[in-house]
Amino acid sequence: KAAKILSTTSHVELTEAECKILNQDWLEYPQLRYCFSQLLAGCIMMQDEVSILVNTIKPYARDSLIDAHFERKSTGSPSSFPTTSGRYGFLTVCPFLANDDQKLVISTRTSNFLVTSSIR
Repeated sequence: KAAKILSTTSHVELTEAECKILNQDWLEYPQLRYCFSQLLAGCIMMQDEVSILVNTIKPYARDSLIDAHFERKSTGSPSSFPTTSGRYGFLTVCPFLANDDQKLVISTRTSNFLVTSSIR
């Protein structure tokens, strides 16, 4: 049913300008936390023949001054920090292991967005 509804709507790809905005500093622009949540909620992420529709996300800053729930670095566990620029600049989508449960995270250099609800 969801596929039928989605096939009748139009969608646009993230632009280079939007990707640059996603990497701006929340300390300088605190309103970006809410803007990014609105931008990414409802997005469709595709890879090869697989896609998911993101219903809701939870934003987290990378800086402890801005967000008490920032991503803590620990030895031995991989970081979600994007190190190379790709198709969407410094924006990556990666699985993240937390409390023996795999989560999907959309990461930028300044923030993480935990996907809390999605449809496959």
